[in-house]
Amino acid sequence: MAAPMLCAGYTGWSALRAGEPQPHERVAVLGIGAVGHLAVQFAHACGHETIAMTSSPDNDVVRRLGADEVVASGAELRAAGGADVILATSKSYAAAAEALTGLRPGGRLVLSGIDPTTPFTVPPAGRGLPFIGTRMKVVGSTHNGPQYLREALDLAAAGKVAPMVETFPKEEVATVVDRVAKGAVRFRAVVTY
Repeated sequence: MAAPMLCAGYTGWSALRAGEPQPHERVAVLGIGAVGHLAVQFAHACGHETIAMTSSPDNDVVRRLGADEVVASGAELRAAGGADVILATSKSYAAAAEALTGLRPGGRLVLSGIDPTTPFTVPPAGRGLPFIGTRMKVVGSTHNGPQYLREALDLAAAGKVAPMVETFPKEEVATVVDRVAKGAVRFRAVVTY
């Protein structure tokens, strides 16, 4: 199913590429929704130890997507050994800022979700070191060039990444838009014509 790859897949892959994870580094994905469920699969397909950050109780699905571990917060991520790259795919900048607690020194937080109401703010020092002393980077990422779209589509075509979707007939477009706005669609909604 190519349609979800053209937006959510493209966004998730671009975020992973912007985080520049090295082969030995751990990747965490914050927010396992439309973009995040694909980002987990991309990180796993690239051979990274992958941690899902979600408060959803649906851990079995997240593990089937490729998560090696599931945590609910930055504090839990830190307790599990931390991550070198966090892909913040949710629309909550407050959650992304909290996730910094689990980012290792020198790590990268990639903001790929858009919070329409709150700016991203680096929280005050929570581990005794101010942000400036951690060598961490905050990177913004959406769609970073057509080559990334090609790469995302190639991974999907190879069967390494598959979007999970709920399909709806075109007659239910208004219902689908309402469900998406309320966050009542798990992963991605696709309207068929």
